[in-house]
Amino acid sequence: MKKIYISSVNGGWWSTRLHLLAGLLADYTGVEKLVFGQQGKHLGTCGPLETRRALAAAFPAIEKAFAASLPEHRAFDPQQDIEGIVSRFSEAIPDEAALKVELYPELIRNFRGFNDAFVSYSSDELQQQKELLSRNTPFVAVQRQGDEIVMVNRVQMACRIAELALARL
Repeated sequence: MKKIYISSVNGGWWSTRLHLLAGLLADYTGVEKLVFGQQGKHLGTCGPLETRRALAAAFPAIEKAFAASLPEHRAFDPQQDIEGIVSRFSEAIPDEAALKVELYPELIRNFRGFNDAFVSYSSDELQQQKELLSRNTPFVAVQRQGDEIVMVNRVQMACRIAELALARL
């Protein structure tokens, strides 16, 4: 799974920057989840497209600026597009301070598609595997010792366990 960790140490996230990041990730990458954390603690995950949609609904002026910054025709090399998008987005929001809103965890948790579930690290591997496999989401966050967050592809894990079990037959 491709993911991006978004961490906030002091306060929250800027609506303008998070919108730009989510839009670029949704349109130009295979990133499936944004993983939100604050001060080393897992808050949850949300897809880039769901994040962009939530921000677009709450901040239509920012979405309008982002949409206007997209190229009419995509370049063969996405890097060429992205540099132009960032530049045009900055120009479309000349007074970013007027549109910038600090998004705190309480707001991010309300995004459609936000998933705050996680599994705590366990030294009992079998019990942890059972707990991971019982989840109904494709990706599960595991809060490891030392506040490290690891994302596990539950579907891929289940397939691998099945392969190993079949190989023993």
